[in-house]
Amino acid sequence: MEEKKETTKDIILERALTLFAEQGYNGVGVNEIARAAGVTKPTLYYYFKNKEGVYRAVWEKYFVIFYAELKKLALYEPHPDDYMKDIYPVLKRITDWYIRFKNTYPLFYKLMTAQVFAPHDLPTTKIAQYYYTAQYKVYEKLFTDMSKTHEKLVGKEKHLGVGFLSLLNGYMNLPTGITVDN
Repeated sequence: MEEKKETTKDIILERALTLFAEQGYNGVGVNEIARAAGVTKPTLYYYFKNKEGVYRAVWEKYFVIFYAELKKLALYEPHPDDYMKDIYPVLKRITDWYIRFKNTYPLFYKLMTAQVFAPHDLPTTKIAQYYYTAQYKVYEKLFTDMSKTHEKLVGKEKHLGVGFLSLLNGYMNLPTGITVDN
């Protein structure tokens, strides 16, 4: 019985993700999510309080995958005498993870990116802000760790974290076909 509930919940989240990514939060209604998932509105409400609850659960499901791997990859190993073994590898690992994640979860990545540019007063922005803050904190910690080896970075860790996150988002949204080799 419990397995059926998880399956139904997952189906709702999958269909909701597709709708949110394609039409935006405001372009999707609860009726549409329920219809796409093949469930009744009462079933949807059994799992989620409202449309915002569905949206929040989509973020919880997919961001945890993204974040867990990001934290593993964002570990700095100092090699100050060899640039190709110092800062470069960790930044490349992170960039490669973004590419893999975008290719594996294209709809969620589209949703993440769209939310960056959404008006700040939307409820969805408030939901996403929690996740973006967690992501940013990983980068701030990474650059703080780097600044222990590279004194010129001291005091710039927050700016570098924001800048790196911005560069990643920009790079990942370049037109198809523009790539960087190694």
